[in-house]
Amino acid sequence: MKKLIAIAVVAILSLTVLVACGGGNGSPTACAEAAVKAELSYDMGAVVDLVPDYLLDKIASSFGLSAGASRSDIIKAGNDYIDAWKELAGDEWEEPSFSGVSSELVEEIKKGDEGFDSKLESYISRLPSSAEGKFDKEKVESFAKVKVTATVDGKEDSETIDVIKYDGGWYMPTA
Repeated sequence: MKKLIAIAVVAILSLTVLVACGGGNGSPTACAEAAVKAELSYDMGAVVDLVPDYLLDKIASSFGLSAGASRSDIIKAGNDYIDAWKELAGDEWEEPSFSGVSSELVEEIKKGDEGFDSKLESYISRLPSSAEGKFDKEKVESFAKVKVTATVDGKEDSETIDVIKYDGGWYMPTA
């Protein structure tokens, strides 16, 4: 039961974290690591702090909030969601133990590089309608793939994730 509950909580956090990460992170690897750490520690404040403004409405809707919800309302709704799962699990709730989060840059395509324009058009086509009018394609500077490795509950796991540099900060795409 506790594994199913932990999986359910991680699933909703994954939806949130994978939306975006990293306005303040100066590199694609720092962005990816920050996202993984926020997800694994169930830190909704860190998760939402990593979301760019043009994607806040998508995050808000994942918690049943209306468009225009504030960051603090989104954090509260996310924390309420996690608390509900913890209460359901009762004594069986266990925080995951993680360590050794690391990353390496696999590939980066910068504005002006071959393939950048098609990557940008693909990204734009996957943006939620709530980003319309808020997202400025001229602010996209780069796309990168990052391999992130973490040890969770004693097991090492790796995945390659995509990140985007937008208006000077690194974020993860919505899809």
